[in-house]
Amino acid sequence: MAANNSASEQFQSEIDDVSASVQALCELLAAAQNTKVSAACVHAILKPMARRLDVVASTAADARLVLKTS
Repeated sequence: MAANNSASEQFQSEIDDVSASVQALCELLAAAQNTKVSAACVHAILKPMARRLDVVASTAADARLVLKTS
């Protein structure tokens, strides 16, 4: 059960990190309302978020499989 709690906490931590990154990007874009924002810069910010979301989605899918087979 402790391992399950640890995995759940890790999963929640990943979600919280991605959420914070999205919030930071939103704040950055809001601050840059009337200025040009380089697509390359936005891509550089979004790419790591996309990788983390892939990890979170994979973890969620694995957890569903474990629950279905338990």
